[in-house]
Amino acid sequence: MIVDRFGRLALFLSLCAASPAGTLHPMLPTTGGAPNATLLTLTGYIRPMITANAFLYPDGDTGWEAASQGYTGFSAAMDTEFAMEGCPDCFTPGQIRGVADTYVSYASGGNIPGAVNLAGGRFFYGGCETTHYTPTLDGLAVIPIYWLYYQMTSNLSAFAASKSVLLSAVNNVMLDGATGLVTVPNAMPYTVWGFHDGVAMTGLNLQGSLFYYGYMRIMAFFLTATGDAANAAIMTTRANKIQANLSASSSLWNATDGMFYAATLQDKQDDILGSAYAVWLNSQYPGFLASAQATDIGNYLNTNYSTITLNGYVRQSPADWSYYFGVSSGGPCGYPAGDYDDAWWSVGNSWVAYALLQVSASKAEQFVIDFLNTPTPTLEWIGGLGGAHGNTGNLESPAGTLGFVSSQPALYPATAEPVISGVQDAESARTSIVPGEWVAIYGQNLAGITRTWTASDFDGTNNLPTSLSGVSVRFNGIPAAIYYISPNLLDVQAPSGISGDTPVTVSDNGAVSAPFVVTVVPSAPSLFYYVAGSDFYPAATHADGTLIGDPALTPGSSNASPGETIVLYVNGLAASPGGIIISTPEEYSMGVAVTIGATSPTAIPYAGLVAAGEYQINVTLPGTLAPGKYPIAVSTPQSGVVTPLQVILPVQ
Repeated sequence: MIVDRFGRLALFLSLCAASPAGTLHPMLPTTGGAPNATLLTLTGYIRPMITANAFLYPDGDTGWEAASQGYTGFSAAMDTEFAMEGCPDCFTPGQIRGVADTYVSYASGGNIPGAVNLAGGRFFYGGCETTHYTPTLDGLAVIPIYWLYYQMTSNLSAFAASKSVLLSAVNNVMLDGATGLVTVPNAMPYTVWGFHDGVAMTGLNLQGSLFYYGYMRIMAFFLTATGDAANAAIMTTRANKIQANLSASSSLWNATDGMFYAATLQDKQDDILGSAYAVWLNSQYPGFLASAQATDIGNYLNTNYSTITLNGYVRQSPADWSYYFGVSSGGPCGYPAGDYDDAWWSVGNSWVAYALLQVSASKAEQFVIDFLNTPTPTLEWIGGLGGAHGNTGNLESPAGTLGFVSSQPALYPATAEPVISGVQDAESARTSIVPGEWVAIYGQNLAGITRTWTASDFDGTNNLPTSLSGVSVRFNGIPAAIYYISPNLLDVQAPSGISGDTPVTVSDNGAVSAPFVVTVVPSAPSLFYYVAGSDFYPAATHADGTLIGDPALTPGSSNASPGETIVLYVNGLAASPGGIIISTPEEYSMGVAVTIGATSPTAIPYAGLVAAGEYQINVTLPGTLAPGKYPIAVSTPQSGVVTPLQVILPVQ
């Protein structure tokens, strides 16, 4: 039986009237049931910044400052993408979609800005360039953000709404005709993406090509899923061409070192982060990279570990960038030579750790330990001249290491798997369930924290939350809306589309329970109720909305009166839509019976679905009903049984 039944009803009536959106996300407890020390430390770095760096855009969606010190007042698309990928359960689906939608809404000339400030100002160019030849690729980071939203919700509407803008943006990217790789004209002060701020990687460009490959694969999926086969084929062709031209015979491959060059013209030198990213990309799209290339890259990082890492931060190249137009330029990035162009970063730690893992698990773990021991875990970068440079409070800084740790349960085992001991109707002990009704799940290790949904868990659409703090439930693989989580009890709404014997599983931040099989039936009503004294009372109201109850036990309540019409709320009356907000009541016409003691009411003027999983029945009590406390029950022709719990209606 669920916690706070009548409180939940009140919440339904307010939340289901209009879906909340655009609110700041509160800091959540740490991931999972009882995470290991590594996860606790890393989430301890990033979660406070989720709150500290948050702000609202003019459209009401949440953005996160690139740093809490330094570049304040604006959010960078790629920084946000890396933070969300590293700690997806730190953000709600609504926040993930909202930030992507904001960037798309500020697109101009077929390009999506790489950064947007809290006033809605757009930034299309690298921060160190002053000539503004071509926008960076940063804005395309909304594509993997939309992919993350889809993975969490299975909802294609976000992509569909932004499809035309995304197509224009990916088609604006400069590609080499022969190889299909991203290209930058020689001697052009253009940054292919903001992380290369001011670094002139001209000719064929490695990291731009790698990111573009991932974007093409995601776009091809979305376009196929939304019925645009022609554009999907174009995206697939582009991805395949990039893959074919990043083989060991590519002009970007340094066969001597077993690494990729950053570019083929200016700054043609080993790209540590780009090469590591190629290995990570291969884990997402197996076969993207030849196994020998992945091994070579891992060996290079392992062999040169002491010279390319510093306190868990990694150089982007083993030597200073040869062409960097932000050095002593007097412009926006007038860094001295050997500082920014020789910086150490942590945003790519997930890629580097994964590449190390290909050849040495112990070295990958050492890399994580080094970052855990760093005195500066939230710096944007550490300058090559020594000391702590860059800006503090960067979300993406610890997100890289966290992304690796959370993806490697064998190296960093999490809590015990959830165990389901029972699944039943949330308002009774009935073990059969009805599609769309509220269901209680009992067990152990079901969640690491206790909370209900809040406004920030909603995504601004018609959907109810399907994940709270990384805890989710599936019925035969179908996500269930989830209202309440705790270690031993979950309160969820059974999804639509289930029947017969149905397996139920619980996932707590990647740890998945064994399936528990329940029987699904078309109707099995139970009354929403509350407890007062030793009795169960229906969560019923008078016509004016005040609570029915024994005023001696529940202050503010009053007894029902003979002849009056009262309002009952029923769970499982019939199958109903799961996982969506009910904005318009739907009348129920299949027949329903209510008995009060041994007496049937004189009339049932209304029965219908009024909120998610919540039916309302208006019942006119017999005028001859004597004072007393009467068992009240509900049944339907389909249920074949009456309400299985003795709920008492007080009449005076």
